[in-house]
Amino acid sequence: MIKDLGDDRIERVDAAFNRVLAAEVAARERVAACREQAEEIFNEADARVARIDARVESRIGQVQRIAAAKLELELAALCTVLPDESLAPTDARLEARLRLAIAALADEIIGMGMAGVAAAAVERPS
Repeated sequence: MIKDLGDDRIERVDAAFNRVLAAEVAARERVAACREQAEEIFNEADARVARIDARVESRIGQVQRIAAAKLELELAALCTVLPDESLAPTDARLEARLRLAIAALADEIIGMGMAGVAAAAVERPS
């Protein structure tokens, strides 16, 4: 049957097959290039995530160090307020003052207005 088509038609069919094969090769190359580009984008994003994570961990550590230092200062201040044990308030009074100091510290560190809430909740000694 192919022999009946003539040389011109056979050449056109061969050319068409060659164009299809060339298009397939070009498409495979474009797909491979897209895969490489996607992998580069993924790797860049992954590296960015790692950098952000490192910054977050560093900042968390910094906040923890600041909070610990502030807590030490507040506790030291509480200790200087009561130098003589004979003048120490009762356990309830001490607990109330400690709650107020903790609430004030938390309010200063995270700013959620907890000092006012704690002050209202704590019974003031008379």
